[in-house]
Amino acid sequence: MYHRASDAAKQVRESGEKNWKKDVTFEHVRPLSNMDQMVRDEEEPLTLEGAAFAIGDRPRIGITMQEELRMAKLGFKTEGTPEQRYREIPISGFSLRSNGASHEPG
Repeated sequence: MYHRASDAAKQVRESGEKNWKKDVTFEHVRPLSNMDQMVRDEEEPLTLEGAAFAIGDRPRIGITMQEELRMAKLGFKTEGTPEQRYREIPISGFSLRSNGASHEPG
């Protein structure tokens, strides 16, 4: 399984259930609408580096469908910072931020 997953998503995968993928979703830590707004807020034309940063700074994460529903009920389906959105979801072994993103758009 993709290593960037919540603790619960890892447990679902490790359960041995044949159809475990129906209980897990892979999503962007920063919603696509937020990435789009980042691009629009830039004063300079979007560069390849800026686009790569917007996408790569916060790679996708695997969470359970229950975690996604709980996050949406808290108002974080498309709103909030990654830290706010995932505050209630136990995550071990990695950061919400990419280790490879080194250039902020500017």
